[in-house]
Amino acid sequence: MARYVRQSSGLVRELRWWDVLFITVAAPTGSGILFYSVQTSGQPGGSIVMAFAIGMALFLPMVMASMLLASAMPRSGGPYVGISRLVHPAVGYLASCLLIIGDGIVVGVLGFILMQVGGATLSVVGQAYHLETLVRIGSGMGANPWAPLGTVAWVVIFWAIMLRSPTVFRRILAALLLLPLITVIFALIAFFMTPPGDAMRAFNELWGPQAWGRVLQAAHSAGWNSSSFSWNSTFSLLLVVVWAFNGIEFASYAGGEVQAPQRSYAKGLFLGWLSVGLLYTVTAVAVRHSFGEIIEPYHFLQANHPDQLASVMPSVAPSIPFYLLCILRSPELGILLAIAFVFWFVKIIPTVFLTTSRLMFALSMDRLLPEKLAEVHPVTAVPTWATHVTAVIALAGSGFYYFKVQTVLGILMFCTMFIAWPMGVALILLPLRRPDLIRVEWLKSPRVLGLPAASWLGVLATLSGLNLLYLAGREIPGKAWLILALVASVLLANYFLRTKASVTELAPSGDEAFLPPE
Repeated sequence: MARYVRQSSGLVRELRWWDVLFITVAAPTGSGILFYSVQTSGQPGGSIVMAFAIGMALFLPMVMASMLLASAMPRSGGPYVGISRLVHPAVGYLASCLLIIGDGIVVGVLGFILMQVGGATLSVVGQAYHLETLVRIGSGMGANPWAPLGTVAWVVIFWAIMLRSPTVFRRILAALLLLPLITVIFALIAFFMTPPGDAMRAFNELWGPQAWGRVLQAAHSAGWNSSSFSWNSTFSLLLVVVWAFNGIEFASYAGGEVQAPQRSYAKGLFLGWLSVGLLYTVTAVAVRHSFGEIIEPYHFLQANHPDQLASVMPSVAPSIPFYLLCILRSPELGILLAIAFVFWFVKIIPTVFLTTSRLMFALSMDRLLPEKLAEVHPVTAVPTWATHVTAVIALAGSGFYYFKVQTVLGILMFCTMFIAWPMGVALILLPLRRPDLIRVEWLKSPRVLGLPAASWLGVLATLSGLNLLYLAGREIPGKAWLILALVASVLLANYFLRTKASVTELAPSGDEAFLPPE
């Protein structure tokens, strides 16, 4: 039996370096921009600005690892190829299947979030300007039956889009990214141009006389106290911060469809990482320029004492649209904001579809999943059945949003980030086993303790990946650990039964077996 399903992948290299940049920015930026920048600050002494900076640093080794592996082995499946060829096929299979499950569920969760974010923003506009019809529409969007129906609709829409050609994907993604990016730039300018005194007056005009001072008084009465900076409190914010950066390496999974991959990944992934980090940190700084005095106490009340907040003003979940609405003082602009900010989540869905379907395709090409998943449409050059299965997982995963948020974040982050540490191990081994695949000379020349520079980057990526798993694991309850262990056991059993391989068997190192077909 041949090693691969066929000797030509059937995929077409249509994505350019700016498409890699767009995917890198579009995939992770969502909740971190709109919510975590003002919602995680309820931890006394914690600095969300510093937490975003730490998250940026944690993900740099992972971005470098995915960049070097994708450049050396530009095939669909991205890191899976390097892990399976350099570490062990079973490790690559397990990490990739966990990512497929996690990201597939994420698509469904995102569909639900879209309905809730849009509905909540419309409700805020309605409450601020006493528009009861708008409040009812917004409340209905985030509740049964419209929330689950809307979730299904979003999944089906992108299911159809992802069956089109890569050209359609790249154009739609660029359009989906442009609208929310323009909106957040507008928000940053508005925040930086509004001094705290003007922000307080605008807040009081919108939510009632002395609302600002009454919120502060209510928070102090409920036990809130401003605290000096605390590293412990800042590190406690890292779970949601890491979740906010999750997906930053997604472009590497489409290696078989990227033109000039060495140049495209070097520019697109690095500039994307830099852009995401700056967007997060600058957004957190900007909103604090105007509303810094009230952000922490307001979130403390809303999260822990909503009844006391409701005695002062409507108990609205804090977000960037919420604070921006105070400055704009316009219901029409508020409605436009509700639509525009929803697209921060809309644009993530096609990137997750791309990652999950291409991973399935790569595993199927290696005969580790049913060969049907390797079928490519002769006209659109898209893995059709892999896309279908991604949509089915997404529809099943839409119900996950009803569970406890921290638990869901922990489970999904564990599944999606498990691949980070073996990616680092693969980079450690790459210049040792296949230095011919590294194009930059200084990355493969021995520098420190006999290891090449690329291997030391791999060490940092491995440590960073293990730290990400630790952050996720702290939020997973015991029963969920049992479920994860069962899923991992079933996946590994399926791998060894399917391949009839031994635990110690490595993939062949010859060129034909090392790299999948183009």
